[in-house]
Amino acid sequence: LKRPPPPRSLSTRWALTMAFLIFAALPSVFAQGATSGVVLTNNSSPLNNPLLWLQEMSGNSATVPLFEVSGFSNSSTLGIEVTSTATPPTGSATNPVPNWSILQPAGYGGLTLFQTTGATSTANIASPVLAMCGAQWGDYTPSGTPPPPSAGPACWYWQVAGGGGGLDAPDTLQLKRLITTNATTNITVLFPAAINLATAPYVDPVTGLQTKAGQITVGPQPVGLQNANTPSTFTGATTMSTTSSSATMAGPVTVQTGQVIKQGPNSSSIQGALQILQSYYSLGGGSATNPYVGQLACPDTTTANRQSVTPCGTVGQAENWVGVYNAIPGQGAYNMANTTVTILRYGRVPVANAGASMPSWNNGDYICKDDTPANASFSIDNGSTPCPAGESIGIAVGDASGTNPHLVDLVQSPSTGGGAMLTFFCTGPTAGSGTTLGMFPSSTGTACNNTYTPTGTGANGSMVPVSVAGWLKNLQVYYTAAPTLSGSDTITVYDCTGFVIATCVSTGITCPVTFGTNNCPDITHTYHVSVGDGIQIRDAVGSGTVGKDVRASIEIQ
Repeated sequence: LKRPPPPRSLSTRWALTMAFLIFAALPSVFAQGATSGVVLTNNSSPLNNPLLWLQEMSGNSATVPLFEVSGFSNSSTLGIEVTSTATPPTGSATNPVPNWSILQPAGYGGLTLFQTTGATSTANIASPVLAMCGAQWGDYTPSGTPPPPSAGPACWYWQVAGGGGGLDAPDTLQLKRLITTNATTNITVLFPAAINLATAPYVDPVTGLQTKAGQITVGPQPVGLQNANTPSTFTGATTMSTTSSSATMAGPVTVQTGQVIKQGPNSSSIQGALQILQSYYSLGGGSATNPYVGQLACPDTTTANRQSVTPCGTVGQAENWVGVYNAIPGQGAYNMANTTVTILRYGRVPVANAGASMPSWNNGDYICKDDTPANASFSIDNGSTPCPAGESIGIAVGDASGTNPHLVDLVQSPSTGGGAMLTFFCTGPTAGSGTTLGMFPSSTGTACNNTYTPTGTGANGSMVPVSVAGWLKNLQVYYTAAPTLSGSDTITVYDCTGFVIATCVSTGITCPVTFGTNNCPDITHTYHVSVGDGIQIRDAVGSGTVGKDVRASIEIQ
C-alpha cells in the first residue's frame, strides 16, 4: 500500500500501486468479533472519501478489471454483496429479510443488494439501490410542497419496493428517476431490434409443479388525481421515409389470443378469447347471488346520468345494447350501485340464455336478443335463421350441453336478415270524408274513391303477406295534392296475424298528412312481424278533406 499525493483528506484515502491477492482464509485485519476475512473500518467521522479507492495508473494499457472476486475450484463463494447496514439478516417471520446463504446459489457469482433496515437517502430513495448515472447535472426548479430535489445527477435507480412487511408480501420492482434533468418525465427505453416480454408460470413451492399460466398487465399505475385523462397507446412501426419513387409501408399491429396447440385436443378444450371492455357507470341492482354475468347491458335512459348502463329491459329493435356483463375480477360483474362497471364490448364473450334449461349452442348458430319481455337482457339461439334487424348478438362458437353462459363472437351487423320495401298506392282524389279506407298494395290503377273499407268485402286484397320475419320501420307517405279545408288524413300501418283480417292490430307506425302539406314520415316507431302475417295500411280520411294520389311505403328488415 502506498500513500498517494494528498488530493483529499489524508486520513482515509489510499491507493493500491501493486497487484495483490487477499484470501478469505487470512486472519481478520482489525478484529470484528468472530468475523473471518479482511475488514476495513473507518474510524473518522464524517467519511469524506471512499473507504477503498482503486485507480488505474496513467497510461496503463492493460485490459483487466480493477477489482475482481474469484472463488477456488468447486468453491461456494457468492460474489459481491452490498447491504444497507452491517446487521446480518435472519430470515425469520419477524425479520423476513432472506439469509445471505440463499441469496444466490452456492458457487454462483453476482452482485447482491439487499436492505436490512429502512435507511433512506437525502433524496428520499430507500436503500439499497442500483444507480446508473449519466454525465449530466440537472438544475430543474420545482414547485409544490414539499418540492422534489432542485438539482442532482441524471441517475436511474433500480430497486425492490416491497409491498409491506411479513411473509409473502407483494413486491414492486421500481425503476425510478429523480426530477432533475427531465422535468417532463417523458422517458424512452430503446430495446434491441426484437424483444419478447413473457411471464413464467406459477409454480407450487411444495411440489415444484406448474399450477397455472403466468399473468401480465401493461398499463399506468392507478393515481389519486382527479384527472387521469392521459392516453395509453400501443402502435405499430411508423415509417418516416419521404421517398415517393416506391411504395412505403407502415407496420401492422397483431393481437393474438392464447392457443391450444395440441393436435386433436379434448372436445371441451377452449381457445383463448379476444375481449375488449368499455367502462360505464352502474346504477345498481345486481348482487352476489343474482349477478348480471352474461346478460346484455343497455344505456339507461330513465335518469339524467351520463354513460350509465342497466340490464336491457325492452324487447325488439327499439333498444340498443352496448355490451355484456362479465365475471372478470374487478370489472363490476354484480353492477353495484354508484360504481364503475366495465362490460365486454367486442370479442369472444360469455352470453347467457334465460331460464333453467341450458341447451347447447352450436358452432355457427345465429344468436339474437330474446324478445320475451321478461328476458329482454338475455339471448337466444336462433339456429341457422338470421336475426331480425337490430337484434343480432353474434355467432355461437359451440359449447357442450349444460353450459350457461355460452361463448359467442359478438357480431351485430352481418347476422341480420330481411330487407324489402312494401308499397301501397291509389290514384285520384280521396273520397269518403270521415271514413277509414284500406289501401291496396302496389296498385296504381285503383282509384282512391273506390278503395275498399279495411274490414269489408275484398279487404284481404288490401294486405301484403309477410315472407320473412323482421321489423317494420321507416314509413313514408306522399300526396300529389295536400288535403283541403284545414283537415288532415292519418296513415297507420297494421299487422294481421295469420293473414286474417279480424286479427289486425295497429303497429303504432303512423303519421298525419295535414292541411297545406303533401307528405309525412314516421321514422321513429318500429314493429316486429312474423312469417305469414299480413301488412295493411289504412288511411283515416279527415272530415271534409280531399287529398289526391296517395303513395305509401314501409320497410321490412
